[in-house]
Amino acid sequence: MGLPHNPSLNNGGIPFKLTFGTKTMIPVEIGESTWCIKLFMDDNNSDQIRNNLDLIEELRDKAQIREAAVKERTTKTFNNLAVPREFKEDSLVLRMVDVGKAKGKLAPKWEGPYRVKSKFGH
Repeated sequence: MGLPHNPSLNNGGIPFKLTFGTKTMIPVEIGESTWCIKLFMDDNNSDQIRNNLDLIEELRDKAQIREAAVKERTTKTFNNLAVPREFKEDSLVLRMVDVGKAKGKLAPKWEGPYRVKSKFGH
C-alpha cells in the first residue's frame, strides 16, 4: 500500500509525519465526527502504526534526497549567475560597498575608483 502524495508540499510529506510517523489530528477532528474518526478501527490501529514506523525511515530518506536535489539545483542556478571577470594591471575598478558601511538607501552602492596593482588567483 503506497502512501498518499500531497503535491502542495515541497518535500512530498507532512513534516509531523516525517518526524513522528503518524498523521496529526486537530482538536476539532477529535470532538466532531470526521471521516478519520468514522473509519478508525481500534484492532487495526496498532498494525497500521507498526507499518508506518517501518516506512518512516524510507520517507525520511526520500525527503533528504529531495532536499539535497533542491539545494544542488539552487546552488547551480546561483553559480551560473556569477559572471567571471579578469582585470588587467593598472585598470580602474569600482568596489561594492560593504553592508555595514552603507548609510541609508540613498547612499552610493559602489566605492572607488581603485587601481589594480597586481593580479592573483581567479
